[in-house]
Amino acid sequence: MGISGRIAKAFLQSKLTPLVTLASLVVGLLGIMATPREEEPQISVPMIDVIAALPGAGAREVENLLARPLERRMWEIPGVDHVYAMSSEGYTMVTVRFKVGEDQERSITKVQAKLLSAMDQAPDGAMPPLVKPHSIDDVPVMTLTLSSARYSSNELRQVAVHLEDEIRTVIDVSETLVTGGRRGRSW
Repeated sequence: MGISGRIAKAFLQSKLTPLVTLASLVVGLLGIMATPREEEPQISVPMIDVIAALPGAGAREVENLLARPLERRMWEIPGVDHVYAMSSEGYTMVTVRFKVGEDQERSITKVQAKLLSAMDQAPDGAMPPLVKPHSIDDVPVMTLTLSSARYSSNELRQVAVHLEDEIRTVIDVSETLVTGGRRGRSW
């Protein structure tokens, strides 16, 4: 018999085994009862999009003149967990994600204050940045994809628009969005 067999044999023959087992169950039950629970816990993870435009500028120019300086400024804000940017022709969107537990309103105020303090450093022709806050509730809960070998993308878009109208009638649906297909006349 190996060492594990001897330990198991000693545990099975010990008079303390039932007491240790009972004590473990009691401690576990106390832990379950003492642990706070919520049906729908409110988790605060502020995310803020900063959208800045430089009309007529190319994607590389927008990245160098708008996105990178904005990213650097956003990293200076206390409580920021992550900053990332996306640049395109004429505009950039910098997303600032704060640490879990940061207050949403204070985070928005911090971002706006940082942007206002640097307005004099914006390149010529740049439009004032737009601040768009997001919350954990803005994460999509359901995404539907329609595909067909029989119907065109335009016909599928019409089906999706009708489906969207039906989904909007459901209680507690916050927002719906149809993407894809060609926008045309609704029937």
